[in-house]
Amino acid sequence: MRIGVDIGGTKIIGALIAENGEKHGCFQLQSKDFPTPQKLAKAVGQQVQSLLSKRGVLMDEITHFGVGIP
Repeated sequence: MRIGVDIGGTKIIGALIAENGEKHGCFQLQSKDFPTPQKLAKAVGQQVQSLLSKRGVLMDEITHFGVGIP
């Protein structure tokens, strides 16, 4: 399983992707809701943990974690 996070100026989108490319879940946040990098990082971490938990995926099963930032 892989995780991808796109941090944009308007929104933040994250997805859990299987090795075959199938999407197993996603989340979206509004960038304006996080006035500091620390708050943004904490929120993304919480969303990733929640997504993994909902899908029954352990962190050890994640082989790649990509982040795109402009």
